[in-house]
Amino acid sequence: MLLRLHLSIHETFKVKERETRKWIIRELHDRQDLQWVSTIPGIGEVFGAVIVLEIDDINRFAGPAHLHSYCGLVPSTHLSGRTQYHGRLVRGNKWLRWAFVEGAHTSVRVSPYFRRHYNRVKVRAGTQAASISSARKLATVAYTILKEKRPYREIIESNRKSRLPSVRSSRDISGSGQE
Repeated sequence: MLLRLHLSIHETFKVKERETRKWIIRELHDRQDLQWVSTIPGIGEVFGAVIVLEIDDINRFAGPAHLHSYCGLVPSTHLSGRTQYHGRLVRGNKWLRWAFVEGAHTSVRVSPYFRRHYNRVKVRAGTQAASISSARKLATVAYTILKEKRPYREIIESNRKSRLPSVRSSRDISGSGQE
């Protein structure tokens, strides 16, 4: 009897999920900003809808740091003299924080750009800090995409340095040094 009850609850959730997806498609299918945000690795139709609807107008935020703070993805800071302590994350929009943190978990698995960032922070500060830092990186990318009104493009960074020095470094070597 308990198994049948759990199976019926599972079926109910599956029906509700299908209804929600249909609503998202029906109500938000013509939103260009949702299409741009959905191109970010780790952000699908549900997280994209949450992000677009909760952010509303990206011009409300002066920069990505303001969006991070609004989402609650920055630590609280306590200052006393020259001593500075960072505490728990600040309160913010819980839905945006949820969408960016969960999206960051997926983006780390599917995107080399986000995976590299996650691994660098993980070595230095641990897995929780790396997850939050990846969520902040995801929020920064979402901010940039919405501000520039374009889809996401993965940038593959090369680990090898160029064989030729840059123009600036060759000027510095020649002795001019000033521009």
